[in-house]
Amino acid sequence: MPRPRAISEHIDLWFQELIDLDEAIPLFRLRRLETEISKLNNEYEKAIDYAYLYGIWGKIDEARSWLRATGGYGSSTALSYAGAAKASLQFTESMKALRYAKDSGALSTQSSRAFAFYIAMGVCAYNLAQEIQEMKDDDMIEKYEYSPSMKVIKSASRLGLKDEDIQTYFNRSLSNIEKHFDNKRWALAIHQSVCEEMPDKIVLRVEVPADPEKFGDILWDMCDIDYSGIPAEVRNSIIINPVPAE
Repeated sequence: MPRPRAISEHIDLWFQELIDLDEAIPLFRLRRLETEISKLNNEYEKAIDYAYLYGIWGKIDEARSWLRATGGYGSSTALSYAGAAKASLQFTESMKALRYAKDSGALSTQSSRAFAFYIAMGVCAYNLAQEIQEMKDDDMIEKYEYSPSMKVIKSASRLGLKDEDIQTYFNRSLSNIEKHFDNKRWALAIHQSVCEEMPDKIVLRVEVPADPEKFGDILWDMCDIDYSGIPAEVRNSIIINPVPAE
């Protein structure tokens, strides 16, 4: 889960170390970072960093509380806010912030566009991701190894899927399983791909940091949602596949 560079360099490095672990994070490391964030003088950075931290930790309610504590975003902070919103599983908020960042001219560098593209894909905003990719004629996709994402974007575009509808469908499923990874100390990971056997299907592979024996309940919970208002083309084209995080 990449994040834009923080104002405080040591905080940024510690976050990256936690993300690179790709496993359940030792509690003492989370507590140490929590203490360091509390020392920050910049209140906005503090709130953003807490939202990231508690999102990784699995304390989603606390992450969302700190996201609200930021008070919102401007052109210089929209990209950081979008990343924190993704970590807090607030996908609609993240997409709105990315849209603002793009429209306000905040994506002026290749690295900022690459991070925005990553976040857009992570919150299932495929049409917005395509807009970001098309902003400049550069090698961003190849440089950051995002080429597989383009297959998903092209499939979503060909099928006429709207970002808002995909998010509604996915968010309803995701909200039903938050209880299973509460306080698991492992960031939720989402990967998208186009099904080779069925090219009209987009697979959302959700790595859930939950006990493997709970996956029968997780599969049921992700399907037991209100489907009203979700277009048939979305229900028929998006496959949500939860798997245990390893």
